[in-house]
Amino acid sequence: GLGDPGTRTDASGGLYVSATPSVVIFANVGRTFAPIDDTSSRIALSTGIAINVAGPATRTPRVP
Repeated sequence: GLGDPGTRTDASGGLYVSATPSVVIFANVGRTFAPIDDTSSRIALSTGIAINVAGPATRTPRVP
């Protein structure tokens, strides 16, 4: 690693919601429990929307 070789504990989690058959909204959050220093961050957050531009499937899958 680039920093102190000491121990570090992180936790993260996320969720997603299908708003429509073609749109999914998601959010993730992470937190470190290590001692804070000049270059560390305490919380990381990401959110977004995934869009299936082709639309939902209109055919059922074939059975092999």
